[in-house]
Formats: sequence, structure tokens, C-alpha cells
Amino acid sequence: MRRGGTSRIAGVYLLALAAALALCMGPAQLPSPLHNFGSGPGVAGAVIAGSTVTGTLGTPAFPQLRRRPATTAITTVSITLLGAGRLPAGTGGMVVRVLGGMLVGGTGTVLVAPDLSLLLSELAPDGPRGLVTAVFLGQSLSPLALRRLVRGTGLAAAFTWAGGAPAADAARPWPASPPA
Repeated sequence: MRRGGTSRIAGVYLLALAAALALCMGPAQLPSPLHNFGSGPGVAGAVIAGSTVTGTLGTPAFPQLRRRPATTAITTVSITLLGAGRLPAGTGGMVVRVLGGMLVGGTGTVLVAPDLSLLLSELAPDGPRGLVTAVFLGQSLSPLALRRLVRGTGLAAAFTWAGGAPAADAARPWPASPPA
């Protein structure tokens, strides 16, 4: 089993935190833009549930996917899909686009959780690893952190930032692994 340096391990934790921030933005903030499109609470609930259903349906594909491309490729794709799912709410448009975005984001969500967990198990020493702590911290901080972002930039721009930031973080070069 390969072990990584502290910076790579910290990067996985930060990526999990950013993913959780973006993930929780949908349920917390999505009803407002959908209301602006003239949709009621039932549509908002259906859009949010659609994201979860997409994730649930995609779960069986993860083991096959994980065997093929490099770990960092799966990480980049999953975080990019999660972030891309937030962009339609930020760029405006109609309910169908927002629904499509949430479905794409759901696909990223189903890939990101097991991928980061496996990546951390490859990099971190044996014993408690704390990835769930980073995810729950991101979920807890999401409304507080994003409230500040929404107030500073507006809701549409906040969705755009929440969509682009995780994807930009996933696409950054990973520090080199130390020799095994």
C-alpha cells in the first residue's frame, strides 16, 4: 500500500471539505432560484431528490470505474461533476437546466465519497483517518460559509463559485508521492 506525504493527505481532507460545502449548497439554497423561476416547493423537492436518486443509481458503477483510470482521474472527474451540477443554478435559466445540473452533481457525489475514502486509505498511515470528520465539518459549515458568499456576491454568483471552486481544486496538480 502506497503512503503519501502530509500535503497530499491534507489535500484529500480539503477536497472532502470543499465537496461537502458544494454538496450541501443544493438542498440549502436551491429552493430560492427555483422559486424565482416560478416553481413551487414540490419542484424544489423533486429536483433535490433527483440528485440523490442519480447518486443511488450510479453507486453500482463505482467499483468498475475505480479499476480503470488512475485515482486522480476519478477524483478530478467526480469533483468536476459535483461542481458542474451547481453551475446551472448560478447561470440562470430554467428549471429543466437546474434539474439537469443537479442530476450531474448527483453523479459526482456518488463517485466522490468512495473515491476520496479509498484515496485517503492509500495515502494515510493505518488507523483513524478522519475523512468523515472533514465531510461532516463541510456539511455543518456549508450554510454559514455560503451565507457569507451569497451576501457578498449574490445567490447566482455563489452557485457559480460553489460549482467552479471544487472543480478547480480537483484539477490542480497533486504533490508528488514520496518513494514507497
